[in-house]
Amino acid sequence: MKKVTPEFIRDIFYSGQFGFMGDQNVTSKIAFLVNNNYLLLSPVTIATKKEYLEACTNDSYIISRDDAAGGSREHVALKIVGKSYIEKEYGVDSVFEQTFAGYYPDVQSIDKHIICECGHTNNPEKLFEYFKYEEIRYVIQIPYPDTSDEIILGYEFQAMPNLIPFLDYESKEISQSIKDILNRR
Repeated sequence: MKKVTPEFIRDIFYSGQFGFMGDQNVTSKIAFLVNNNYLLLSPVTIATKKEYLEACTNDSYIISRDDAAGGSREHVALKIVGKSYIEKEYGVDSVFEQTFAGYYPDVQSIDKHIICECGHTNNPEKLFEYFKYEEIRYVIQIPYPDTSDEIILGYEFQAMPNLIPFLDYESKEISQSIKDILNRR
């Protein structure tokens, strides 16, 4: 993917009707990691807008999917199309809202290779935590669509081998900086 801006990353994680613009340090960090090949980022077609809208407006379908409960009907619909995408694209079943790495990903493949987060994500830094687990191959963020969108796009992140060593190094540098500041007092 071409170079991305922190604003582009912000719009992937902070979508929908929420006014919160997100943590700009995190979105800048993710953009840096993508632009410097620590993370690969690929747009993927999750579903058609029609499939998404049908999931949103079908009361009996939404009610029958209590395993996907949590959030607005639009959020539940994103989870449902995300699960369907994983099954079609990767041929593996998935579950909703099951604990992993101290979080509850919206959708997670049962083999724990793929995680989907849907809609507005308050804490995109969990992406880093997910990738600390070697079994995770992809983390897909599925933003709420715009009214003009004809398809539901997701953004598939894939960790490169140098991601975790870089994050570990960065964490040690930050810790050392804090210790240096405290020692100067």
